Amino acid sequence: MQRARGSLGHIRIGEREMTSEQELRADIQKLEMMRGQMDSLKGQIESMQARIHEHDTAKRTLENLKEEKSKTEILVPLGGGTFTKASIVDPNRMLISLGYDLVVEENVGSGLDRLEIKLDKLKRLNHQMEDQLYALNNQASILYASIQEKYASTMTQGPTEEGGGQ
Repeated sequence: MQRARGSLGHIRIGEREMTSEQELRADIQKLEMMRGQMDSLKGQIESMQARIHEHDTAKRTLENLKEEKSKTEILVPLGGGTFTKASIVDPNRMLISLGYDLVVEENVGSGLDRLEIKLDKLKRLNHQMEDQLYALNNQASILYASIQEKYASTMTQGPTEEGGGQ
């Protein structure tokens, strides 16, 4: 799409003209949309980091449990800072979720391998989202600088015919 600057701060796009003021408003709207996307991405990253932490904690716990003996008493977290006492029946076996309400029983070694694979996948996804956020932030910074420049230019040109000096 080719743009040509006409008189009085008008920009021609195809057959229609867009004033500098209209272009500035469009850019501000685009910047606000980008900020919303960045906020959403930040929330997704925080959620992903919580999942990574949860999987890492499970991995460390399993590594510690495999050293325990049968009938060892442990505290099991129920959530909300609430725990119950339990005894380990078989420290070499564990239940692990495959997703979709599917759970399998595996030996600790296989379970640790499965957790490590999940952890690596989550970390890669987190890294990709952080890269997206970085790129989006750079784009927003460039657009912000452009908006400031257009605003300064609009202020030096004065009101346009369509803007009416409102």
